[in-house]
Amino acid sequence: MDCPRGGFPSKRHNLIRDITANLMTEACEGVAIEPPLQPLSGKRFSCTSAITEDNARSDICAQGFRGNDSQRAFFDVRICNPTAQSYHNSSLEAVYQLQERGKRRQYEERIREVEMSSFTPLVFSIFGGMSKSTAVAYKHLADLISAKRGEPYGQVISWIRIKINFALLKSSINAIRGYRSRQGRPVKFDSFTLANNDCRS
Repeated sequence: MDCPRGGFPSKRHNLIRDITANLMTEACEGVAIEPPLQPLSGKRFSCTSAITEDNARSDICAQGFRGNDSQRAFFDVRICNPTAQSYHNSSLEAVYQLQERGKRRQYEERIREVEMSSFTPLVFSIFGGMSKSTAVAYKHLADLISAKRGEPYGQVISWIRIKINFALLKSSINAIRGYRSRQGRPVKFDSFTLANNDCRS
């Protein structure tokens, strides 16, 4: 599920990013995927893990998401496996909080002080769950889409959750069943060998 060979974690991430951006286009202006952040010109931040590269990008930005039509909101997606060995002593909520803090340390201060915008980490588990702040963001998005379409909020939020959950389920199935050979080198296996044996850690 976590093996990078075959590009499955990146495909899973990009699928959720693209679905979210497409949903935002229904209610927001200026929606962009991987928008570049402004160069820093030597500016330093209090958090040592903050991203400081001049070519840095977030996953999504949308104008008017927070109600101010002139302000942009930035988002970055992280999808984690809460059953990974490194989390075996942590609750699901603790894993979500850890992932959110990591994203905030990377992006929040820079986006707040340089972009003059808000930042929200969108944190999911590979099984379809999401962190509290992620759920709040999607509820707000559902509210915006509901008002735009003139449809009941409950119907819209259910539709969004189904889209997200099915996308995560599909990507997890692909990760389990997919091939992980090196580019240009086919996987060799007999009738008793699963393709994912090539990815044992």
